Amino acid sequence: MADGSDPNWNAWRHEVFGDPYMVWHDGPDFRGLFALCDQDAAQVDRMLRAGVEARDSLAAEAIGQLEPEMPVPRARAALVTAEVAPAGDFALRRAETLFALTGEVRHREDMVAILTGGDHWGVRLRAAIALGKLQPTAELIDALERGAADVEYLVRYHSANSLLGYAGQTADIANHPLFAAIATPREDRMIEAADSKAWAEAAEELAAAARAALQRLE
Repeated sequence: MADGSDPNWNAWRHEVFGDPYMVWHDGPDFRGLFALCDQDAAQVDRMLRAGVEARDSLAAEAIGQLEPEMPVPRARAALVTAEVAPAGDFALRRAETLFALTGEVRHREDMVAILTGGDHWGVRLRAAIALGKLQPTAELIDALERGAADVEYLVRYHSANSLLGYAGQTADIANHPLFAAIATPREDRMIEAADSKAWAEAAEELAAAARAALQRLE
């Protein structure tokens, strides 16, 4: 979400995408952005650059939606030169966008660092989802195995789903035999050592299936 550092960006953001809470809750609708870019690409470029300078993850995501078919060169250049540690939503969306546009491994590594680092659980789960959209590698499987044993349930859930995808399975982890292990403990009790052990064992099994699928592709 916007940090309030640029009132012009915030006003434009609200006009184009709507209420920031609803954008966060439901996800952004980019149709208005596409239409506006058709009408005035220079303005869109200028405002998205302001969004990058405000370190707003929506600006980073929007650049990825537009480029390369609808170029926003100043905004893209600002995204490339933005110096940010691999932490937080902006860093995640920046890495996701730039990896899609350039294929540079360092951006994928930033996504891995966000999943496996000390970031907020909400950002970690979004990193797990983002990594699941990429071509599987041994490094990504290792990272998602760690995510599937994360202390936070939703990080485990989305990491497990991404590993299922890597293994070529389309079923949701909620319908998988290992879900019972991923879902423990119940919300009404504290985490116990047995829970951590169950997560790790389930994560290891899911990762093994993903590695087997990767080997078949090599």
